Amino acid sequence: MLEIKNLFCHYGKRCVLENINLSFEEGKFYAVIGKNSSGKSTLINCISGVKGYGGSIVCDGRDLKSISDKERAETISCLYQNATQSSFTVREMCAFGRSAFRDEKAERESRVDRALEKAGISHLAQRRACEVSGGERQLCYFAMNLCQDAHILLLDEPTSNLDAEHEALLLSAAKGMCCEGKTVICVIHNLSRAIKYADNVVVIDGGKCVFSGRKEECLEKNVIEKNFGVKKYAVNDEIFFAV
Repeated sequence: MLEIKNLFCHYGKRCVLENINLSFEEGKFYAVIGKNSSGKSTLINCISGVKGYGGSIVCDGRDLKSISDKERAETISCLYQNATQSSFTVREMCAFGRSAFRDEKAERESRVDRALEKAGISHLAQRRACEVSGGERQLCYFAMNLCQDAHILLLDEPTSNLDAEHEALLLSAAKGMCCEGKTVICVIHNLSRAIKYADNVVVIDGGKCVFSGRKEECLEKNVIEKNFGVKKYAVNDEIFFAV
């Protein structure tokens, strides 16, 4: 379990996260939603260790500030929204997910094969990452995260460069990791997608957590309608939101 207690974070004198208290259980998909500049990505950056913070973030009794680089690699992987270009092949990029580990070659290659297949890009394995499309490159970095096989997967707006087909592929693969006991924490703007894939929903507004709970509770209490000023529609058993 990942536990965040009394978390606060500043950029200069501006407080961007204030008194955040959250718990994330194994085997669940958490959708983190909120308006622009609400603090969602900053929360991801604090958990991943990119941004300094006050308070504590503890995973299975270990404070993340005190663990080694190898322990962090085993615990957390993170996919950000803008995938940078690289001259390495897609397969080589994927294999970087195991760089903190001392795998036997056969085991590493097997992990790479599985990750590429789950991400739906096995056919791109020998292409250079700089030669594929932006969306395909994002899936390459997603495969790297799958290959890393950490206990917690952080996704920061991972589908921003993807078409509908590849968006569904990535989110479905991430959801599938929950069946393996992984925890997925996903910042996502598409409210309909958030509700479709989430087990739990976290709403951040103005640097504060205004809701954290089961998806069903979120829908029953009309949390999204109240916080985003949208209306809810049901079409063929799927929930959609629109202004």
